[in-house]
Amino acid sequence: MLIAVGFITYPIKPERVDYLERALKKARAHFDHKLDEAVYFAAIQTRGCDPRDVFRVRHLCNRYYIVPHLDDSEPGMGKNHNLAMRRAFDWFGADYLLLHQDDFYAIEKVNLREAVSFMEANRKIDVLTYHCSPRPEFALKTTERSDGFLDVDPESEWFYDDSPHLRRPDFPYRFGWHLDGTPELSGEIEKETIHSLRMHGARIVKVPGKWFEKDGPVSAS
Repeated sequence: MLIAVGFITYPIKPERVDYLERALKKARAHFDHKLDEAVYFAAIQTRGCDPRDVFRVRHLCNRYYIVPHLDDSEPGMGKNHNLAMRRAFDWFGADYLLLHQDDFYAIEKVNLREAVSFMEANRKIDVLTYHCSPRPEFALKTTERSDGFLDVDPESEWFYDDSPHLRRPDFPYRFGWHLDGTPELSGEIEKETIHSLRMHGARIVKVPGKWFEKDGPVSAS
């Protein structure tokens, strides 16, 4: 059972490289799957970035044994998500992808073995999220399951967000690829993803507790 841990980043500002460094450092400290049990890689958009910041990102990947995948095409808000899925499932043949944006970082021991075991035992679950947004408007409506995990109500305003989460290889074929667009359209792109997930009956479950924090306010735009 191969897990791909995909970090996505667009180092358009030096602070975003700082965010990525913290994310990689905390992942190494808190993830139970180490180098011989998972593929760790980074999907990196580079168009318009300072070459010094791109060099820093490559240096961090080398330091933390992360496979870098650079993309110098026109950047888009959904492009890195799609790049990460293609690398995880088409290149590495992973059974699961933990999609991890650079502005989140682990604060507790993250038991990926338990998460994958849950997904294997519950094949109708499409996404297992470590939802941790600090913004009240992103709060989820949930119902506790008999196994302690939390079913997410699809009528939650933000049924899906960018908190770290596990997804399966069939995600883009059942719910569509992420739309590309300029950073100004990020809210509309996220809403389109939520609409697609609802329309196709996606089942999302939340891991109970808090495992990640979201980093500071510097956007990738």
